[in-house]
Amino acid sequence: MSAIHDGSDEIAVRVTPTQARHIATAVRLDLATQWEQDWLTPYARREELSTARSLLDAYADELEMLQWGEPAGDIDLYSERKRLRELARNLLEGGEARVASPDGASAEPPDVRRQGEDMIAAARVIHDALADA
Repeated sequence: MSAIHDGSDEIAVRVTPTQARHIATAVRLDLATQWEQDWLTPYARREELSTARSLLDAYADELEMLQWGEPAGDIDLYSERKRLRELARNLLEGGEARVASPDGASAEPPDVRRQGEDMIAAARVIHDALADA
């Protein structure tokens, strides 16, 4: 993990291929959440379509940077602090939901639990980068 800070609000976080896969999934889920808003209708106006295009462009740029979650090696994710905090929060919440169980014993299959642990690890990498920058 490394953090690069150039004086702007943008930070680079070095992530592994597994972390990139989970972050890309979080980005896709975030896009789906944004897309489900009722602002885009069959009778959308020019402004609404412009908003949709901007939304797709922004998320596509993030996914490209993450190589769509399938990088061959470690990569750097460049993003603003606010966006990184949001991604880390989503990864942490999703990861904790996969590993949590009311009685302390895992009710989830081992692969689901491992996925949750990987998501939490990706959130920690982002948190560490934010703290270092």
